[in-house]
Amino acid sequence: MSTFSYHLDQELMMLHSTVIALNESLLTLDTAAQNAAQNVAREPETALKPVRDATTYAIGLIHSIYPSIMTLRGSVQVLRDLGCRELIVRE
Repeated sequence: MSTFSYHLDQELMMLHSTVIALNESLLTLDTAAQNAAQNVAREPETALKPVRDATTYAIGLIHSIYPSIMTLRGSVQVLRDLGCRELIVRE
C-alpha cells in the first residue's frame, strides 16, 4: 500500500470512529433531554447538566472532524490531478 493511500485510509478510519462517537453522543443527548424534561421542574441545574455535557462533547467531536475533512478534500484533489492513475504506488 502506498504511503498516500495508507494515510488516506487512516484519515477515513479516524473519521469513521469519530462519527460513531458523535452518534453515541447524540443518543446520549436525546436520552438526557428526555430525562431532563421530567426532572427540570424539581432540579433544573442537575437535570440539565447531562444535556449540557453531551452537547459540549458532540460539538467537540464535530470540531475535531473538520481538519480531517479538509485533509481528505485535499487528497481527493490530488487524486483528480493524477487522474487516479498513480493511486497504487509501490514504496
